[in-house]
Amino acid sequence: MMRDHYTLENTVLKSDEAFTLYRVDKASVEVNKNLLAVPIKVDDKRVGYVFLGQGKLLVDAIVETEEGAFGKPIERVLSEPFLMLGNTEQASQHFSPASHDDLKRATADEKTLLDRAQGLLDRFSSKSAVHGCEDLRNHSGCIFAFSNGENALDHLVSKGSELVYNDKDMSFVSKGDKSILRSSEKVVLSHHGRSFVVNASHLPHHPHGCC
Repeated sequence: MMRDHYTLENTVLKSDEAFTLYRVDKASVEVNKNLLAVPIKVDDKRVGYVFLGQGKLLVDAIVETEEGAFGKPIERVLSEPFLMLGNTEQASQHFSPASHDDLKRATADEKTLLDRAQGLLDRFSSKSAVHGCEDLRNHSGCIFAFSNGENALDHLVSKGSELVYNDKDMSFVSKGDKSILRSSEKVVLSHHGRSFVVNASHLPHHPHGCC
C-alpha cells in the first residue's frame, strides 16, 4: 500500500475558545483558547493539524482485575507541539486565521512556527510503527502523536471502539470489554470479566508499537 504524503498548509490558525478536541470513554484531549494550529493535508485534502500551545491529555489507563487495579490515570499537560490526524471537520469549527498579534503572543514569527510544525510532522512520518496505522485515518479513526521531550513520540489511536495509548513506560489497549496493559513489569489482560496478570520478564520482548 502506498503511504500518504503529508504536507503542511502555509497558514497558521488559532483557537477562538477553549474546547474538547477529542473525547471517547477512556480518553480526551482538551485545548486552550489561542492555541495555534497548522493544517496537515494530503494532496488538496485537509486531514489533520499540528498544534502549538497549551492543552491537556487524559487517559483512563486502568485495568480492573481480581488482584486489584493495575495501571494509572494519565493526566498530562500538553505544552510541546502535538499532531492529530482525523476529526478535522469538527475541529475546524473552532479555528480562525491567526493575526500578527496572535503570533506575537506565541513569541515566534510565522516561519518559526511553521518550521516547528514541520519538524514534528517529519518525525511522525519517519516512524515505521505509525505507518502501520495510517489506514485508521480513512476509516473514521483518529491518530495523535505527542512530543515527549526525549526526541520520541507518544501515540493515542482510536478506531471505532478500540483505543490504543503508547508512551515510553507503557502500552494500553481497550476494546469493548477487553483491556490490555503492558509495562516493563507486568502484562495485564481483562476479558469477559476474567483477568490474567503475568510478569513481563516471563514474556518475549516486543517493542511498543502504535497498533
